[in-house]
Amino acid sequence: MKRTYIISGILTALTALVSSCTEEKEVIAPTVQSIELSELKKTMSVGETAQLMATVLPDGVIDKTVTWKIEDENIGTIDSEGNITAMAEGETKIFATVSNVTALCALTVVPVAVESITLNETTKKMSMGETLQLVASVMPENATYKDVEWTSSDETVATVDDNGLVKTLGIGNVAITATLVTGGKSATCDIVILGDEPLMSRPNMSMEKDAEETLEVVLPVILEGQNVSWSVTPEGIVDVTPDAGNPNFVTVKAVSIGSAKITATIGTSSAVCNVTVNAPKEDIDGSTIIMNLSLYENSEEVAAKIKEVDGKGVTEYKLYGDFGKLGTLLINKNENDRHNPFLGTSVTKIDFTGIDGSTWPDVKVATAQGDVTMKGMPEKAFNNGASAEFGVLGTLKTIILPESCKVLGRYCFQHLHIETLVAPGAVLLGEQFISYCDMITSLYLTTAEDFILFSKNFGAPTNAKNCTLYLNSNKTPIEGNKYFKNKNNLDIEWKSVDTSGALPSE
Repeated sequence: MKRTYIISGILTALTALVSSCTEEKEVIAPTVQSIELSELKKTMSVGETAQLMATVLPDGVIDKTVTWKIEDENIGTIDSEGNITAMAEGETKIFATVSNVTALCALTVVPVAVESITLNETTKKMSMGETLQLVASVMPENATYKDVEWTSSDETVATVDDNGLVKTLGIGNVAITATLVTGGKSATCDIVILGDEPLMSRPNMSMEKDAEETLEVVLPVILEGQNVSWSVTPEGIVDVTPDAGNPNFVTVKAVSIGSAKITATIGTSSAVCNVTVNAPKEDIDGSTIIMNLSLYENSEEVAAKIKEVDGKGVTEYKLYGDFGKLGTLLINKNENDRHNPFLGTSVTKIDFTGIDGSTWPDVKVATAQGDVTMKGMPEKAFNNGASAEFGVLGTLKTIILPESCKVLGRYCFQHLHIETLVAPGAVLLGEQFISYCDMITSLYLTTAEDFILFSKNFGAPTNAKNCTLYLNSNKTPIEGNKYFKNKNNLDIEWKSVDTSGALPSE
């Protein structure tokens, strides 16, 4: 019996020993392999705060405590949670370390940019010998560089010191400008220093076509309350509309490209503003594009632009500036067979009313009175040509020309599907200037001058009753209307329209 107990005890002891060894087996945790930062490159403005996040991999790492360090604490600081504060502009590095593994973020601190600069006065009426303290406000308030430089446009009229204090010295207009030393943004106060004569608030104005500006005639005390009359020379460049509540103010609207003089007259005194209207900048609005041809180096650039926007759904063109930049291309190496860069596009309407009148080419037309040369649409300018190599103008429906286009050259519109041609300034019509334009229904030739006509018909629509020729009310058919026949030699219906009547336009 004793042997049995001894064996049983030994077995019990062995079981306990095995169990003890199993419970004390050590589990080894993984080591850090890599650190992923939320950003590897970061740009901040001076004074800005942000947090950088670190992910320690693999997931089983027990101690994921990150030690943060920044290389240059003058540029930025970082706390134990990865919170960065940008101190000064410059470049530095941020290090995130766990165990012996480190990740890097490149930090760039930039200055706080100025959004705007304004003055406490934008216009001011003063007398000689007065002073004015101008104050420049820079936004945002925490902008890094806020120093401004003060300048006067005419120091014989007024001076300004480094602190914005203005002293008036003479009579006239002066602009006091505060310009940021860094960044170049500026703000201006227009000052009128009065004597005994009226002065314009702005003696010179530069505007884009269709823009509106406010203009004031500033009156000395002796003229206050007197009637003010406004005039513009030449007419047609700008329109002026006096303010109903204060006739010293007018709204100036730029209606066509060019230069004009706006005059305000008060009794025997007057003041003048010289205004220049420039072509607008290029802009696409839906299916319409404004193109200032003068902005392009050459006709090749214009042609490339037309091709580019044609693929973007542009079908209507408002052209401004230099007509010469529109250019022509040769077909079949025949100098007399030209076409323009609109061929092969989806153009439906071309408005030339913004073209600078001086840039129209000289066009010669043979007439019964001899050769006559005027500026206008050149020969075969919109001729589809004898070849379809470059495409055709199958979609073009409307052409609008300005009064500065005085001549429509020989075959200038040929083999087109145009329906409406507006040429209010044309006084010289070349042979068959709309030859084989069988779709035309409206032709506007409303010039106040007499026509000089070539002795042949121009062969327009097949159905004479489908085309209406609009003339001034003071015109009558010329020699029994013989110059206006369709290609079947039938008379075209005449319809008079007064010069004050509205023409098809934009």
